Amino acid sequence: RGVQNVHKALEFFEKAVELDPKFARAWAGIAHTRRDLVGHRDPDAKGNYEKSMDAINKALAIDPNLSEAYSSLCQNKLRYEYDPVGAERECKRALELDPKSPLAHKIYANFLYSQGRFDEALASIRTAMDLQPVSYRNQQIYGLALFYARQFPAAEAQFKRLLDLNPNHTFIHQQLVTILLLQKKEAEAFDYLINGLMITNANDPMIERYKAAYAKTGWRGVTLEQIKSEDKTRTFEFACLYARIGDKNKAFEYLGKAYEERAHLIAVLKVAPQLDPLRDDSRYAALVQRIAGK
Repeated sequence: RGVQNVHKALEFFEKAVELDPKFARAWAGIAHTRRDLVGHRDPDAKGNYEKSMDAINKALAIDPNLSEAYSSLCQNKLRYEYDPVGAERECKRALELDPKSPLAHKIYANFLYSQGRFDEALASIRTAMDLQPVSYRNQQIYGLALFYARQFPAAEAQFKRLLDLNPNHTFIHQQLVTILLLQKKEAEAFDYLINGLMITNANDPMIERYKAAYAKTGWRGVTLEQIKSEDKTRTFEFACLYARIGDKNKAFEYLGKAYEERAHLIAVLKVAPQLDPLRDDSRYAALVQRIAGK
């Protein structure tokens, strides 16, 4: 995992199909890595989606019964096309073709929790973990399923285990900040925020600004500092920041941007706990309906 590793994986997959253009599984691998680049906030989301779909079509032209290709198609339909009905159809097809595929179970779990079907999601990712127990990504999806199911203590424990395995994983730090804040564990959340900044080599003045903001006004001050200093292209995350401080208009402005640019995380809008302050607003229900393809 990590964007550098995704690029390296893509390089090897592309070399594989150069050596053997009829290697269907390598084409499916290209489809998945192109999809992963979008998840890493690659600026060319549309281009990577199109290249992913092209690789899927090439894989299925060679092998119409390739489970991995249908799993990738499921992801694209959910995360880019806003077609959850089509996404589930393709996920189920992947599982029919290979019931013992950890990839198929993992991606179906991802789909299921985005739709609020948490018991099914947890069952599916546990199956993936049983099939592939050393996969860090499976363990991460399990933590996310717990998080979206609002099983916050269990999610916290899972992400702390993941951090023990990979102490420099910034996403895990960020996820723990959110989970701890939702449980009102503000001091501990702030510790993880600072640790995450240090891992990314944030400069000392920035860290001191966060510490001063926290000392003065607590997490509201920290959130305002995040809004001022973090990357505004992370539109979904910025919507969550504005929701945290109660600025609904700004939150919906950034959710609108996230929707238009096909931001990876917009698929979990329906279930994201950090957006709970927006749920009583009619604009929220309307956007959920748009993402549901209705």
